[in-house]
Amino acid sequence: VTEVGGTKVQNIELPENDFGRNFTVDYNRLLVPESEKDYCDVVKNAYVKSKNREQHVEPILKTIRNEYERSLDNINLISTSTVNTFLTNIQKQDFKEREDSLILLIGSVGSGKSTFIRYIKNVILPEDDKISENLQWFILDMNKAPLAEDKIYDWIISYVIEELVRFNSLNLNLDFLKCLFEDEVKEFENGIGKLLQGNNSYNVKLYELLESLLHNDQRKLKSLIKYIRKKEKKTCIIIFDNVDKATDESQLLMFQVAEWFRKEFKTLIIMPLRDTTYSKYRNKPPLDTVIKDMVYRHS
Repeated sequence: VTEVGGTKVQNIELPENDFGRNFTVDYNRLLVPESEKDYCDVVKNAYVKSKNREQHVEPILKTIRNEYERSLDNINLISTSTVNTFLTNIQKQDFKEREDSLILLIGSVGSGKSTFIRYIKNVILPEDDKISENLQWFILDMNKAPLAEDKIYDWIISYVIEELVRFNSLNLNLDFLKCLFEDEVKEFENGIGKLLQGNNSYNVKLYELLESLLHNDQRKLKSLIKYIRKKEKKTCIIIFDNVDKATDESQLLMFQVAEWFRKEFKTLIIMPLRDTTYSKYRNKPPLDTVIKDMVYRHS
C-alpha cells in the first residue's frame, strides 16, 4: 500500500474520461465489430497490415482457388494420342491439392483472426473478380453452438441449411424440390415410378419421396451444396468463427465437427483456433490429423 501512496491515494476518484466515453460510443462498432458490415468497414478502411500475416495470404488464396477450380463442371481433356503424352498429362494433375481442405488459423484470443478472415474475403479476393464472384462465404458464429457432442452435429447441419436458404433466397416450392433432389427423382421416375405413371399413386409416392428427403437434413444439405455448385456455379466456404473463445475440450470438439463436415459435405472450411490449445494437443487426437501445410499462425 505504501508503494502506491497509501490508502489516501488509492481512494482518489479519477475524473471521468470524456474522450474515452465519447470515443467508445462513437467507434465501439469498429473496436469490437459485431456485424459483417462493421467488419467490412474495418478491413477496408482501418486494417493494419503485418508482414507476419501477409505471408499467409497467398497460400490461403491458393487453397481457395484450388477449391473453386475443383468445383467447376468443366472437364479437362487429356490427350491420348500417345501413351507418353497421356502419362505426362496425368502426372501434371495435382490431385492432393484438389481435396477439400480444412484451414486452421492459429493465434491468441483477440489477436484478430476473425478480422483477418474478413480481410481475405472483402479486400484480397475481390481483386480477382472471377473467383470472388463465384464464392459463397458462410460465417457461422460458433458462440451459439451447443457444446454437447450429441447435439452439435445436428445443430451445425440445421444452421448451414438455414444460411444457404436465406442467402440464396430459395423458395422450396415443388419445382425447386424436384430440381434440388434431381438424382433421387430421376431414379424414382426411371424405376418403380414407371409402373405408376398415369395412376394417382404416382403423385402419392413422389410426395412421400420428397417428404422423406426434406426431413433428412443431412441428405438435404448435401443436395443444397451440390445445387449451389452445379446450378449457381458457386463454391461454398464455411467459417467456424469464434471457436477459439471456448474451452480446450470444446475447441477440440469443434475441430472434430469441422473435420467431419469437410469430409461429409465436400467443402472448404476455415477455423480459428487458440494457439495454446493447438500447441498442447497438436500431436494428439483429433488434432494429429491436421495437414501441417494447412495451419497458419496469426500474430
